[in-house]
Amino acid sequence: MKKTKLILILLIFSLFIFPNKAKALGEGETKKLYMNFNIEEDGSLKVYEVAKLNPNYNGRIRTLAYKNVNTKHFTGIKSDFEGSDIYNADSIIDEKIGSIKSDNINPKDLSNLKNIKFFQQTYIDKTGESGFYNENITQDGVYLKIYNNSTTAEDFYLEYTYKNAAVVHNDVAEVSWNILSNNYNDAIEELIVYVNLPKEDKSMRVWLRGPLHGTVERINDKQAKITYHGLNANNAVSFRMMFDKSLIPYSIKHSYINGKENILEVEQKAADIANAQREKAKLKELIIKLSIIIWYVIFIIVMFLLYKKKKELEQSDFNIDYLREFPADYGPEIVEYLISKKITDKAMSASILNLINKKALTVEQIPDDKKNYKFIKVENAKDLTESEEKLISMLIDNIGNEKEVTLKEIKEYGNTYSKGKDFLKLYDDWKNTIIKEAEKEDFFIKPPFIVSIAILICLLGIFITIIYMFSLTFFILGYLCIIIAVIGLIYIGKLIFRSKKGVLHYKKWLALKKFMEDFGTMDEKELPEIIVWEKYLVYATVLGCADKLEKDMKTRFDQMNLTEENYPEFYAYGYYNRLYLYSTLNSGIRNSIHSTYYHSVASTTSSSGSGFGGGASMGGGSFGGGGGGGHF
Repeated sequence: MKKTKLILILLIFSLFIFPNKAKALGEGETKKLYMNFNIEEDGSLKVYEVAKLNPNYNGRIRTLAYKNVNTKHFTGIKSDFEGSDIYNADSIIDEKIGSIKSDNINPKDLSNLKNIKFFQQTYIDKTGESGFYNENITQDGVYLKIYNNSTTAEDFYLEYTYKNAAVVHNDVAEVSWNILSNNYNDAIEELIVYVNLPKEDKSMRVWLRGPLHGTVERINDKQAKITYHGLNANNAVSFRMMFDKSLIPYSIKHSYINGKENILEVEQKAADIANAQREKAKLKELIIKLSIIIWYVIFIIVMFLLYKKKKELEQSDFNIDYLREFPADYGPEIVEYLISKKITDKAMSASILNLINKKALTVEQIPDDKKNYKFIKVENAKDLTESEEKLISMLIDNIGNEKEVTLKEIKEYGNTYSKGKDFLKLYDDWKNTIIKEAEKEDFFIKPPFIVSIAILICLLGIFITIIYMFSLTFFILGYLCIIIAVIGLIYIGKLIFRSKKGVLHYKKWLALKKFMEDFGTMDEKELPEIIVWEKYLVYATVLGCADKLEKDMKTRFDQMNLTEENYPEFYAYGYYNRLYLYSTLNSGIRNSIHSTYYHSVASTTSSSGSGFGGGASMGGGSFGGGGGGGHF
C-alpha cells in the first residue's frame, strides 16, 4: 500500500516538473506587451512599447538589436528574401525609457501617451529602487536593465528608432523585422503590435512569422495588427510589410533588383508550410480528443468489469445479519489482517488485551499514577501462538525487566535512537510473523487479471494527459482525465480480493460486529454470558466498535445490578475492574505503541500567404533586428 501511495504521488508530481507544459499557453511574467512600429519616410522604424508585468519584480531586462548577426549576406537570389543582412538596420537612436501609470492604454496609438515619467541613466546597481536604468552597448544593439519595482504599479515605457530599417527594391519597398528574438525569456499573456505606414497604400501587404496561433490582419490601407493571446518564452516573432516605394522617398537602402515576385513566392511557400502544419495540428488535436474520449469509454467499461468481478468474488451463502458466537479461535491481530490486509497498532493493543484475557499477562493499575499500568508475565502460559510469544518477549524481556513492564516504559523506550531502532526491528518481526500466520488461513487470492488491465488503463490516462499538456487545444476532459485516472488507481490500490473462506470469515466477523454495535439495544435474555464480555471488547478493538461496546456494556452492567455475591467469578478474576478500566487501558496501550513506533521512525536516517492577413507562418527571427529580455 505504501508503494502504491508513493507511485501516485510521483505520478502527480511529474506533471509539475515539465517547464511551461502544465501552464496555460503564455501564462507568465509579462502580462501585456503593446508595440507600435511606425515606418518613417526615411526608411527608419520608430518604435513605441508599453509592458505590464505580473507582480513581484524589481525591474525589466530589455535587449534591442538593430541587426541579426546570424544572417547571410544579401546577393539578390530568391533565398535571400527569406532572411539576409539587407534587412538589418544601421543603428539604434533616440532611446527613451520611463514608466506610465494607466489601466486603459490603447495599444493602437502609443505615440501620444500622457504623463510618462522618464527614467535617469545610472551606472550602478539600483535593485529595489525605481526610476533608473543601465545601458550597455552590445555587438548588435543595446542591453537595458530598467529599475522599476512592482510596488509602484507602473508599466514600463520605451521608445527608440531603428535607423535605415526599410529596403527599397526596384518595384516595391519592404520592412522585414523581428519583433522579438528567441531570447525573450518571459512568457507573454497578450502581445499586440500595430505596424503603421507613413501614408495610405492600397497595395500594402503584410505577413507574420512565428508560432502558428498568432494572427495578422490588415486594418486599413495604412495599418496592420498582429495579435498573440499567449506566447511562451523564447519564441521569435517577425513581420514583413510590402508597400509602394514612393512612401519612403528619403530611404537610402536600395537592393537595385525587383523584389515583389521573390517576396510573394517566399511568403507563399512559408504560408503553405504553415497551413500544412496547421492541418497536421488539427489532425493531432482530433486524435488527442478522440483518444481521450475513447479512454473514458474504456475506463468506464474496465472499472465496471472490475467492480462486477469484485462483487462476484464476494458472493457467499452466509447471509446472517447478527452473529453472537466468535467465527474462529484465531487472535484479533489475524482478524485485522483479514479485514484490511494490514497490521496496525490496533492489532498490538488488541493482542495485549487478548493475552490478558488468556491469562498470559496480568495487569495492575499503578496507584500513584492512574494513567499508568503494569503488565506482569504469567509463567508457563499455554496455547500461545508464535506471534503472541514474540509480543510477550518484546514487551517483557526487551522493554521490561523480564518479569513485568509498564505503559510508561513502553512509551519511553523509543526515545533514544538505538532503542528505537531495536524496537522497529522487533515490531516488524512481530508483524511479519502475524502475516505468516494469517497467510496459513488462505484468506486471500491473487488479484484477477482485470486488475492489471485496470492499472494499465489508469496509467495510460495519465500518459494521455501529459501528451495533452503539450498541445495548444483546450478540452476540459483532458484536464479531468488525470484526476479520474488517479482516483481509479487509489480505488484499485484499496481493493482486497479474498478467497471463498476469506469472504465467509469476513462476513461472519462483520455480523459479529453488527451484534456488538447493537449490544445496547438487545433484551437482557439475548445477551451473552458476562464472563465473555471482555473477549468481545478485545475483538471490538480491531473491528472498530470498542468504545461504543464498552459504553453499552457499562450501562447494561449497571442496569443488571450485578454484585460480587451473585457473580463472584466475574469479580474474582478482575473482569469487573478491567471492564471499567478498558478504554483507559486500550487507549494507553495504543498511544504508547504509537509514540514509540513513530518516534523511532522519525529518529532513523533520511533517504536520499497572401499578405492581406491571416495566421502566422513558421520561421520567426530570420529577418533584421529584434530583441529579447525578461524581468528580474
